[in-house]
Amino acid sequence: MDRTRQAVEAQLRAMGTARFEVGVFSRAPGAEAIAARLRDGGAGRPLANAQAERLARATIQESAHQPLEGVALAETARRIQQASARMRLLPRTTEQIVGEVPWLRGQNARGQEIYIRSLESSGLILVDDLTARAVAQMRYNGATPAVVAETSPGNYQAWIRLAPGPIPEAVATAAARALARQYGGDPASAHWRHMGRLAGFTNQKPSRTITDGPYQGRQPFVLLREAAGRIAPAGPALLVRAHEQLAREQTARESIHSAPHPGFLPGRTFAERAGAPTEAGRLAALYHERAAWLGQRTFGEPLGGDLSRLDWAVARDLARRGHAPEVVAGAVRVGSPRLEERKAGHVDEYVARTVSKVFAQAPARKEMGERAPPREDGTWGW
Repeated sequence: MDRTRQAVEAQLRAMGTARFEVGVFSRAPGAEAIAARLRDGGAGRPLANAQAERLARATIQESAHQPLEGVALAETARRIQQASARMRLLPRTTEQIVGEVPWLRGQNARGQEIYIRSLESSGLILVDDLTARAVAQMRYNGATPAVVAETSPGNYQAWIRLAPGPIPEAVATAAARALARQYGGDPASAHWRHMGRLAGFTNQKPSRTITDGPYQGRQPFVLLREAAGRIAPAGPALLVRAHEQLAREQTARESIHSAPHPGFLPGRTFAERAGAPTEAGRLAALYHERAAWLGQRTFGEPLGGDLSRLDWAVARDLARRGHAPEVVAGAVRVGSPRLEERKAGHVDEYVARTVSKVFAQAPARKEMGERAPPREDGTWGW
């Protein structure tokens, strides 16, 4: 009995999609492991990530006349780390994936992680990083999952079918965000095409390594806990709420962008001038008020047209003033000029990445410009 094949087939059938995208992810080694490999000059055990090993060997050859050390070593290791993470995306049918289970198992045994998502909008959304209690509460409230996978002991992913067929991508993303907020899921994973783990394979995250018991030191298997495949009873209501939320955000953006330039109305805050009555309106007003305070042209092309740099400056300013990450993310999400147009298809990923990098730098430095802001795509300069 091939339990991996059975788990894969059961999950795919319950997800109810004709075509999928399989993700085979090569996780980057830790920067310390890469630095040790560079210090050893290529001696010892190779890095498990083939791309990282190739880059490390090339670096060792290039620096043979003057071995790296100190800051240069740490920076080189960090660059290799970020360049070595790779995701291969493979479009497949259910039958093709089931037939490739032996190959996927081999990839997983070599440290690759196996992910899955629908190839296109299918009425299915993912809520990640849930507790068992949250999954039970979902079921009680009618947001019954079609699939539940336990990705590590006590940590769950739930796929929820909101409709029998495709729904607009923005609506699916809004519904995923709402469910993540309500049930304590990961907001960074709330997107209509976010990938979840495929049951039957191991979770290779170092932080998920089993720390005690007979399997100490091993990686946990992703276990399929539920595969009912049904439409959630609350699906229609969740879609209505998602439509309403998108309408409110659009109204707030239109009212903000049609407001007079703040420079023409001295003596009042931007929120007072815009009259933002909704939460989205208040967040957008907060963004534009801080942008104006930072000396940017709120409705123009600030910083040489680099709107991502404006997002970065505003997010840093809000974080320094004590606003929580969710407030900063919300302000950028609804206040950033032309964000839906600039980041079509990955708005939430961009916002989450920007905010996480801002808070990762805490405590923030007092002066602006000490580190170059990210590029338009959110990556760094090297």
